[in-house]
Amino acid sequence: MKRLWQQARKRPGGAKLLVLMLAALMLFAAACGGGTAGGATTTAAAQAAATTAAAAADTTTTAAAPPADEPVTISVRGKPKENDTATLALIETRTADMKARHPNVTLEYIDWSYDVNTFLPKAASGQLPTLYNTYFTEANKIISQGFSLDITDAVKEWGYDTALNPSMLELISKDGRIYGLPSAGYALGMGYNVELFKQAGLLNEDGTPILPTTTDELTQTAIKIKEATGQAGFFFPTMNNQGGWFFTQLAWVFGAEFEEQDADGKYKAVFNSPEAVEALQWLKDMQWVHGVMQPNVMVTFEEITKLFAVDQCGTSIYELGQVNTSIVNYTANKDHFAMGPIVKGSNAKGRQTALLGGTFECIAPNATPAQVQAVLQFLEVEGYSPKLEEAVLAAKEEQWKVDAENNKMVGPQGIRVWVDKARMDAEDERIAKYTNVDMKLFTPFTDSLNDGSYPLHPEHPVYCQELYKALDSCVQAVLTDKNADPQALMDTAVADFQRDYLDKFNAGEEAN
Repeated sequence: MKRLWQQARKRPGGAKLLVLMLAALMLFAAACGGGTAGGATTTAAAQAAATTAAAAADTTTTAAAPPADEPVTISVRGKPKENDTATLALIETRTADMKARHPNVTLEYIDWSYDVNTFLPKAASGQLPTLYNTYFTEANKIISQGFSLDITDAVKEWGYDTALNPSMLELISKDGRIYGLPSAGYALGMGYNVELFKQAGLLNEDGTPILPTTTDELTQTAIKIKEATGQAGFFFPTMNNQGGWFFTQLAWVFGAEFEEQDADGKYKAVFNSPEAVEALQWLKDMQWVHGVMQPNVMVTFEEITKLFAVDQCGTSIYELGQVNTSIVNYTANKDHFAMGPIVKGSNAKGRQTALLGGTFECIAPNATPAQVQAVLQFLEVEGYSPKLEEAVLAAKEEQWKVDAENNKMVGPQGIRVWVDKARMDAEDERIAKYTNVDMKLFTPFTDSLNDGSYPLHPEHPVYCQELYKALDSCVQAVLTDKNADPQALMDTAVADFQRDYLDKFNAGEEAN
């Protein structure tokens, strides 16, 4: 089976062939197991896989638009947790709105989160929701294997192709075809705890933090916070691929890159460069020379949402949306947060550039034309539309209103999905009604995004999550072992990543 899998990957259209092979095997297994209690379940799964495979084999076919009143059911991502009463109430409102506007559509909310370890088995067996979302980093894998429907014609029919942020749309397109809809984008910045800056005497006269602009200044800021408050001056995650996620951002500002593509389209790992090693050494020094890191270094990014919430860490690479995670999960004071741009590396090749990431919406490859139309109608009810219609703007306003009523932060906005100026101005007018923080604490970050002065760097296109996992080990090593050798760590990681992933990708094979 492994040999067949590898051979199929090398052939043109091999990814689609893989799905068909899997479906055939499942149908065979189901036939052999028919008549048992488990046989019906297996048969259903196999039939679902066959349906998925057939759709994956040709996801570029677009049927004629279905009748407007054709009954249709769609399953959609976004079922909230039971304790998230605000979102539960909002979903009830949206469900009622959907039923009023499109009575032929039945919604089924699914508890969905993208998991790199379980996605492919779910996709191959037809278990994807009609509408699901994932990260930009996964676009290449999902598109190449036919697990996201080609929706180019629908996107153009609805006028989305000219209204969406082109930088985001490019990340989910291939060969001129569109395979998803960008739902949220973010650029990493620097997060700051205003309360600890205050205690350390690091506030301007207007109450805003004195922001560092280079890695050397960031080090000195972290030292002052540690000395004045006893709390951690700087945070860095190390687990679940998040150490690697943060480290790419850190290394970029020192001038490093991670993957290079030659003229023949082959990829090479290059992150054992002097610049990448300098970045890892800087992080090591923050732990062993300056002593400003968080007490427990074996943590995920979730830990900074807690540490910021309880005023126990001063600075971190940060993502704007995490402010409300701190508020929801740890009852943080929203007035204790501030953000600024990523700092520039203090070495010879230092630069300022910020990671561009985000999520996009996918439609399962076995969706019917009627389901595609229903998904787009549902997204519009959520406020996903460039239109300046009252219903669309009202949906966005309702979200901000609910957030404000539940003491979430409202006001600062990151990268926009819709880039039409009239739409952005209309949103700004609506959100101003509910803004509940001092915007001066965030404008150093948001203004740089809006005026185009903030250089953005996309995540790497080939085995990005696996790259992050490899880098996790390097980050963990320098933060737990004062004798760790950054150059040796990076040399080993480059050799392993090239052998285990890039060489196989270059050969048209699937990594194990």
